[in-house]
Amino acid sequence: MGVWSDGDFSWLDQLNPKIDYVENSLSSFAEAEFNGSKIKLVDAIDMAYEIFVREVSVTLSKSSDLRIFLSP
Repeated sequence: MGVWSDGDFSWLDQLNPKIDYVENSLSSFAEAEFNGSKIKLVDAIDMAYEIFVREVSVTLSKSSDLRIFLSP
């Protein structure tokens, strides 16, 4: 995942995200900060079906243009 804000770009792994899992579930989360904005990812899978869900939440620190880039 890539993040672009106010002319700066970074890959998620370069932001030293906090990564953990939700206890007793098949869900994980990652939290990172970029140019003052907070980004949170929650990933979940289903054991019975081939389903992968990703929730992306962004909290902007100011009124700025923030773009998220996802790749397979």
